[in-house]
Amino acid sequence: KNLYEQFHRFANFYFLFIVILNFVPQLNAFGKEVAMFPILFVLSVTAIKDIVEDRRRYTSDRDINNRTSRVYDRDSCEYRLKRWSDIHVGDVVRLECNDIIPADLLILWSSESNGLCHIETANLDGETNLKQRLCPKGFHGQKSEVKASSLD
Repeated sequence: KNLYEQFHRFANFYFLFIVILNFVPQLNAFGKEVAMFPILFVLSVTAIKDIVEDRRRYTSDRDINNRTSRVYDRDSCEYRLKRWSDIHVGDVVRLECNDIIPADLLILWSSESNGLCHIETANLDGETNLKQRLCPKGFHGQKSEVKASSLD
């Protein structure tokens, strides 16, 4: 896979073409082995760089997926800590001030009287500015938080 991606770059394809031409006896300008050094060096360095980046991304993804949030458990009728990798569509997640948002969520209740909340979605879409989100009509007028058991 890495080699396939590398030869989509024109420079790497050019060096490969030079190596192939050096194997033709009438066209070889210098030693066959010497012509391979530049392309082998570039491919090796790029492969090592890709391995390091993939490893770093894997470690970061593992750390993020092992974070926890409080998710409503229908069996015990209470919120329990659940790993982000185990959160599924339809789960009710309880967030408080400055909690990190684990996924795209629909806001059901806010402590603000108008149902407005400000969220930062940097871990979802990379944007660091605060976004305003409003609870759906019918939810934001309530005086207390929405009971998760009433959503079944």
